[in-house]
Amino acid sequence: MKTEIHEVRLFRCFGVSSNMNAFGLYGVMLMAKNGEAYEAAKHEPPVKGSDVVLPLDESGEINWARAGYEIPRRLTPDAPKAVVKQVFA
Repeated sequence: MKTEIHEVRLFRCFGVSSNMNAFGLYGVMLMAKNGEAYEAAKHEPPVKGSDVVLPLDESGEINWARAGYEIPRRLTPDAPKAVVKQVFA
């Protein structure tokens, strides 16, 4: 089954764990400009402060597997505007 990329969503990496888990994955914290935030795991994490473009599937959901991330977890509630401003400064 082939999954196509329909759109993308921009996030900023605002944190990366300094150690990896038993499977060699690092924890990565990602935030969008609307305050939507996730914690996910990746073998080769992005650099803290870098922008990360994540592909969306046909239903508009983030295609974590295609982006190379595992174990995504939505952080709720969304980040306050002051925190978003600081992350994207």
